[in-house]
Amino acid sequence: MNHAVQLRLASGVVGVGLGMMSSDLRWAWSHSPYDQGGGWMALAWALLVMALVGFRALPRVGFLIGAVALGAVSWGGDLNVARHLAIVVFMASFAPSLGLAGLIGFSGLAWWPALGWVFAKFMPSDFACLARVGWLALGAGLGMWWVRKYPRESVSS
Repeated sequence: MNHAVQLRLASGVVGVGLGMMSSDLRWAWSHSPYDQGGGWMALAWALLVMALVGFRALPRVGFLIGAVALGAVSWGGDLNVARHLAIVVFMASFAPSLGLAGLIGFSGLAWWPALGWVFAKFMPSDFACLARVGWLALGAGLGMWWVRKYPRESVSS
């Protein structure tokens, strides 16, 4: 089995494991008044990441290790924020450049329940969802700008 296949299998195991650990997201997106629409934002964000990095991208091993470490911390300490950060780091691991990984991470905060809570503290809850959509749109726009400005760094083989 070659290196690329092993890396894809490992990333699949990590992704499924992190997804299984994040059952709190489904509850928050269904019941929290601050997080309505968070699931749709997470889906849009994941599709955006796949569109930006391509479907053939191999993950960065260091990011995968970081995602596993954050998942272990979240499991050991029952910290939802660490679990959500692990998902963002996992998805950013597929970015071919660190700049694009940073933008993926920035836009990935849009679906976090913690961001909905913070926005709801500073604005009416009706606007919290709009602010999160704006956050995601800003991250998407910056990601598309990055791919156009740095096409060599954004293409993975």
